[in-house]
Amino acid sequence: MSMADAAVTVKSLPRRYGEIVSGISGDDDWNRLVRVPDTADRSALGWTAHTTALLTALGTMVAQIPLQARPTLDTGTLNPPSTQARLGSIPEVLAELKSASARAAEAIEARSHDEVDRECILNGETMRAYDAINEVTKQCVAQLTTATDALAAAGAEPSGLNDD
Repeated sequence: MSMADAAVTVKSLPRRYGEIVSGISGDDDWNRLVRVPDTADRSALGWTAHTTALLTALGTMVAQIPLQARPTLDTGTLNPPSTQARLGSIPEVLAELKSASARAAEAIEARSHDEVDRECILNGETMRAYDAINEVTKQCVAQLTTATDALAAAGAEPSGLNDD
């Protein structure tokens, strides 16, 4: 995936996921979004919060590329909110996702070809920044797909994240 494709993908996540969440109807929308299915370790909004934390960390790492010899991102240390009280309302969670997504996409778009060819460290592994950006972008898509699956397991019928 090119850096332009990664930036577009990152930018589109809030819109695409927001469309899924807005398609849920019923009196217990919030309960469905925060319910942790038996087959998962997070609720749909928990996955959304984790994706927001991941995008925030990605944006920070990418912004550090011209400033540090080997910027580092360890996705295992991210600790996003998981309780209903800490998550906020559905619009707040989606606004945070949109903000983190925009910052990450801007950081990606600001990097030159030479900068993304530099080394960084992702989860303890040294790699080109280009590869780390692609890996984290794919992880964000996967997490929001898992959030969609958690919604379905909680009894909601969201449309798929990959539907266009």
